[in-house]
Amino acid sequence: MCLALVLSTGALAQNSTPPVVVPQNMDTSEGSGSTNIPFGRAVPGRFQAAYDASLFSGPLSISILSFRHDQDFTGSGKRVSLEIHAGTLPSMASLQATFAANRGVDFTRVFAQKWVDLPDSLPTSGIGDFAVRIPLDTPLFYDPADGALLLEFVVHEQPRGGYNLDSTYTCASPLQYYGPPGCEPGLEVVSMTEQIVWGNSVVLRVRGAKPAARTLLLFGRQSTGIWDGLNLPFDARPLGAPGCFLATTFKQMMRDTLTDSPTFRSLISGIGNDTDPAHQIQANVGRGQPNVLWDSFASNDIDLDDLEALSATPSAAHPNEITQGMILTHFLAERQDALTNGNAFNPAHQHGLDLQNAYRAERGQDPITSQTGSGK
Repeated sequence: MCLALVLSTGALAQNSTPPVVVPQNMDTSEGSGSTNIPFGRAVPGRFQAAYDASLFSGPLSISILSFRHDQDFTGSGKRVSLEIHAGTLPSMASLQATFAANRGVDFTRVFAQKWVDLPDSLPTSGIGDFAVRIPLDTPLFYDPADGALLLEFVVHEQPRGGYNLDSTYTCASPLQYYGPPGCEPGLEVVSMTEQIVWGNSVVLRVRGAKPAARTLLLFGRQSTGIWDGLNLPFDARPLGAPGCFLATTFKQMMRDTLTDSPTFRSLISGIGNDTDPAHQIQANVGRGQPNVLWDSFASNDIDLDDLEALSATPSAAHPNEITQGMILTHFLAERQDALTNGNAFNPAHQHGLDLQNAYRAERGQDPITSQTGSGK
């Protein structure tokens, strides 16, 4: 359900702060669906609605819950006997069919049982107001850091008759194109799932990918500010990926190496701050790459199978072993030196080895004096 929250902060009056609409984009847009829960049923019932913590910018105190009629619904008001409880949901991913399992330790009653007169829904040519307003008996303090917002509605009595509220459970995702200039339209990504429900599968259609090539989609939100010394959003154009940005939530090798190595962060920062298009680094990542052991200087190929065979961190039994982060550091430093200084393999390889040893020194490992190999 689209929800508007009237906030009360400090000594301010209840209506002195602008309402917060969640999801926020529904403030100026009609929802893509509708629901007859909780007020459009003919029998009593108990209903829960959860709003993900990412929909809120920070802590707030909620004094009024407001809902909007669905634009296609026109009908008379209803009188319902209503009670409301609220609190935090520990995790949206763990949403259970058993209501008690969803209630956090702060779950409390914010609206005691009483009769509520719901307003008529009149015809409108545009987006309606959040006309269904329910002032809470006790303002609810909510901090998104504690989890998702959970609202529990207990309808003790209600007459027959529909009463549809605006909702966003149906996906209305627009087409999104990805790809560097000159390759338009690039990838086309469209949601094929009409009803998006927490815990259920979502099917996406991807068209326009290179035949027989690996295609990877990452989901997240774009952040701003400083992250581990990098200024976000970090444009990946200098890395050879126009229109792409560093994915700070990609919990695999690149993220792990960025997180725990000042040497690697400095290397990435230097590459990212080089705006010369001739210095863009290309890496062809694949599995079972022929004639490649970890990487190939001549072809820019990286074998993911080889990298995954390495440990992320040195083991106690082999404290000087080569790790995934070391190879990533070596590869990028080697390519950076070749492109920016025009060096051939031997001097570029030595530069990669120097930064790899700096990476090892951060972990108290012995330096490597020579590191070459032949492909499979």
